[in-house]
Parts: sequence; structure tokens; C-alpha cells
Amino acid sequence: MPVCAVLRRDALASTVGLWLANQAVGFTIFHYPWDGLTFLWGAVLIVVTLLTTAAAQVSVANLGKRNLIATALGSFVAAFTVYEGGLYLLSVTAMGGTEDFAASIVLRILEINVAAFVGLVLLSQVAERLCLLAGSSGLMSTTARHA
Repeated sequence: MPVCAVLRRDALASTVGLWLANQAVGFTIFHYPWDGLTFLWGAVLIVVTLLTTAAAQVSVANLGKRNLIATALGSFVAAFTVYEGGLYLLSVTAMGGTEDFAASIVLRILEINVAAFVGLVLLSQVAERLCLLAGSSGLMSTTARHA
């Protein structure tokens, strides 16, 4: 299987896993109501989240790896736009709740997402550098290098 297919599958599997964890926390800790509307929103969220992941993947594929910053920003913008836009469209057309898309609320969500994204990119870069250092200094086992 091509590496890009594995990465795409892993990204989608991670997305589903995080959605499941979010739902578990919501129902067990925050006591989401067990009703049809809650389950419907859960289904909407997983569909929009999978579309968001796909949008980020398409953005990365189109931007390539020539410039890490441009690729990262492009994938972030694509993902944020698809997620918020998808939820807004569903709110307008079917689900209600458009008051949650006031500019101040969306801007606050954007600020939180930008901070988290920057933190994750930095953490990823640190982890990559540590792995490179560990690999070049012989700290990784032969098995780990060939896994």
C-alpha cells in the first residue's frame, strides 16, 4: 500500500478515535442528554470532521512539502473553513443554532485553534528533531529504526 494511502487511513482513523473520545467525555462527564437531537448532532459532527480531515489532506497534497509554513497554514485554513462552514450551513438549513456563529464566537474558536495548531506544529518539530538525533546517535534500537 502506498505511504500516502496509509497516512490518509491513519489520519481518518485518528479522527474517528478522537471523535469517539469526545463523545465518551460528553456523555460520561458532561452528561449530554440521551436524545435524538444529541445523537443527530453527533452524527453531523463526525461527518463534518471527516470532511475537515479530507480537506486538510487535499490542501497538503496540493501545496506539497516545499514550504512547511505555507503547507501548514493552507491545511489549517482549509480545515477550519470546512469545519466551521459545514456546521454553519447545516445550522442554517436544517439544525438551527446559527446564533453560535456570531463573529465574536467564531473568532474566539479561531484563536483557540490557532494556538493549539501552533503548539502541535512546534511539538511535532521537536519530536522529529529528537527522533533524528536519537537515530543518528545510536539511541534507537535497530528494531525501532526498521519498524
